[in-house]
Amino acid sequence: MSEKKVTILSIDGGGIRGIIPGVVMEYIEGELRRIEGDDKRIADYFDLIAGTSTGGILTGLYLIPDESNPTRPKYDASEAVNLYFLNGPKIFDLNLWNRIRTLGGMTDEKYDAAYFEKALKNYFGDSLLSDLLKPSLIAAYDIEKRRAVFFTSIEAKETAVRNFKMRDVVRATSSAPTYFEPPLIYAEDGAAYALIDGGVFANNPALCAYAEARKINFSNIGKAIEPCGEEMLIISLGSGAKSMARKRPYLYRKYKDAGKLKWIPAVIDIMTSGNSETVDYQLMQIFDTMTPSDKNDYHRVDPGIGLANPEMDDASPANMEALRQAAKAYIAENQNELDVIVSKLIAHKQDKKEELA
Repeated sequence: MSEKKVTILSIDGGGIRGIIPGVVMEYIEGELRRIEGDDKRIADYFDLIAGTSTGGILTGLYLIPDESNPTRPKYDASEAVNLYFLNGPKIFDLNLWNRIRTLGGMTDEKYDAAYFEKALKNYFGDSLLSDLLKPSLIAAYDIEKRRAVFFTSIEAKETAVRNFKMRDVVRATSSAPTYFEPPLIYAEDGAAYALIDGGVFANNPALCAYAEARKINFSNIGKAIEPCGEEMLIISLGSGAKSMARKRPYLYRKYKDAGKLKWIPAVIDIMTSGNSETVDYQLMQIFDTMTPSDKNDYHRVDPGIGLANPEMDDASPANMEALRQAAKAYIAENQNELDVIVSKLIAHKQDKKEELA
């Protein structure tokens, strides 16, 4: 067994609430840079990064290479957070005409994806999934073939059938039903895929990341071949837990006779939050069976939302700032745990900067 563990970062979906995990990672990266040098980035400390929906966007931002220096990340964690503040209000812009035309999203998708796609092109350009600096996993769902799709950079490097433009990958993983039109994207071999947000089945992709890591050979960076759980360090980031005081209850008296129109938004909310909670439970149980020295190497970091609106599309300046402050409050209250994570990431940093085959 290698002394250094395979380090995994997993980031939940959650729309504009991606500000929360983004700010947490901004703190972690800041500490790594303070201790290890200003040139350090998130990609230097994780061997596999997984994300769904907004988490998939962050995954891409952390791993996309700089065109002028292809062995280094293009963006730092602060620039990833800025994507939300600079583009969120225009991505989630429900103007009066669109509100009337779609009956508030009841008869058609709620938002025009044109600005979203423009922003993704600005950030990702023509970079491919195969270009990412580290192994990655991003979840989406194929509505025509009725199956889960996992975009992985390792498979993308092996065959054009599994390679896509990164802007299309992140557009697909964040195409929340009723919010955005599902995209039709094309692999490098020309095959078409009609996809929706991976949050419909894997809003918390941490267990998917665990399974993906089990089949990867990390020996060329001085780590395990097909690591078992004891050889992993998993950092799983939520996008803002809704505290019991603020979690929207679906009262029996109001829903016992509800029809499709009323149940659809409730089911979407329950599915995404329920999936995240289930995966957290499963990983806690897996790690709880390990030895005392290994059982604490699963960290679930899921700040509360504070005074922010939990809706995934409230990109008003006031709400985005409330999300940022909620993350900062969590950091202040849990600095010891986050600093333990930083120390572990430094201790388990890979030996060699080699690309995984």
